[in-house]
Amino acid sequence: MLSARAGLRTRLPRVPQYVAQARSIAARLATLPGVHVVPDPPHTCLFHVHLPRAGDRLLDASAAIAEERSLALLTRVRPCDVAGHSIVELSIGDGASALSLDEIEAGFAELLERSG
Repeated sequence: MLSARAGLRTRLPRVPQYVAQARSIAARLATLPGVHVVPDPPHTCLFHVHLPRAGDRLLDASAAIAEERSLALLTRVRPCDVAGHSIVELSIGDGASALSLDEIEAGFAELLERSG
């Protein structure tokens, strides 16, 4: 309970910054071929990204990128209604805010390339 209160005191004032960052990230990711952001633009610091790849290939590519570059893009995927596509959920906080938009966009571009 005490850690939750401390977390609220620390994180709550940052939520507007996280939401702004989520919108910026979503706008960049939406420029990648076949990528769709839901909702677009995000209403909160959490949003979904629909990727034109099968989940197992995305996870394998993400694990390789994490191992080689210490950049964890995703660890879970959900199947999409569209065959061969997957959905990932991004929650923007301190970790994502420490990366530049260029780094995030390049990471996802590499993820798509490696999983293609």
